[in-house]
Amino acid sequence: LQFQLRLSSTPNALIYSRAVASLGSDANGHRLSRNKRDKPAHGDQNRMLKAFPNRHISTTLGALALAVFASTSLASAQDAKPACRVGMHVPIVSPLNYGATILAIDAVNGSFQVKSDADGLVDWVPARQLRYSCVGAAAAPVSENFFIGKWTLFIGPTAHNEVIDSKGYLVVGPGAHVPPLQINADGTYFWVLDSRTTVRGKWRSMSAAEMRSGTTSPAILLLNAEGGKNWEVSRKGVNASNNRDAIEIDRMDLGLSYMGTRLP
Repeated sequence: LQFQLRLSSTPNALIYSRAVASLGSDANGHRLSRNKRDKPAHGDQNRMLKAFPNRHISTTLGALALAVFASTSLASAQDAKPACRVGMHVPIVSPLNYGATILAIDAVNGSFQVKSDADGLVDWVPARQLRYSCVGAAAAPVSENFFIGKWTLFIGPTAHNEVIDSKGYLVVGPGAHVPPLQINADGTYFWVLDSRTTVRGKWRSMSAAEMRSGTTSPAILLLNAEGGKNWEVSRKGVNASNNRDAIEIDRMDLGLSYMGTRLP
């Protein structure tokens, strides 16, 4: 919309104020000629004079515009975050929301080594976990070649039923390391499941439509892997303790998953 103001020679008297669409239509949607758009009807002027009698219109509008501009500028300044740097104290490291100090930065992996204020523990975290405190560059994009190599695997804590003193309990285990997975450049993989079972198979790339919800490209699919099922392999930043590349391996039809860390 175009908003036009015209003031008479008499101070503070509003003669004409109107808003018209860029196509020049009246309140009933009829297109107006240039003469009608430029010259309002006498009745329109009278109605506007009654609506805004002897006000400091220009002063009021100017003050309103200044207030809006100041508010927007203040909000932008508050939203602006400094660049993450070594030695900086960050008040919030998500998702646990603890304060820490940045000790080191790995620009290639987009990871930051932080030391907790509360307990002194040191972890590597991705830039997104510092987003409430500072701005850090994310990890550089990778191709499917990222997955080639040998990965040590860890299965996270899982709930299971146990009978203790003749009573059934739902117990959450501590998690455990499991045998490694080897992904080869020739499109094959070698997965040691246990001392008696090894799976050899092929892998292929995945399209975005095939990926599990929340997975970010690239990802690959291990065909007929553990349990005879297909498993998705995706990138998951770095291992918090040693800053090595990390992956997640998810079974496509169930909520089973492993975490993996690249072996040297």
